[in-house]
Amino acid sequence: MMPFSLCNAPMIFERVIEQILQKFLLKSCLMDLDDVIIFGKSFEKMTENFKKSFMRKINLKINPKTLYFLLVEK
Repeated sequence: MMPFSLCNAPMIFERVIEQILQKFLLKSCLMDLDDVIIFGKSFEKMTENFKKSFMRKINLKINPKTLYFLLVEK
């Protein structure tokens, strides 16, 4: 969460996430403004990519209310 009334908050947030996920972008994840999409060819690979990208000590938290896990397109 970004503080309210912070000028250019979406841009700052996107830049921070891009720096954190720099080595994973286009290999195991994509991002668009405030969304991060983590993918893999199998369930195991996707969970491995999730752990690599977000289970690092970066002092950021994921809001479970806004987390969508294992969405499959029909």
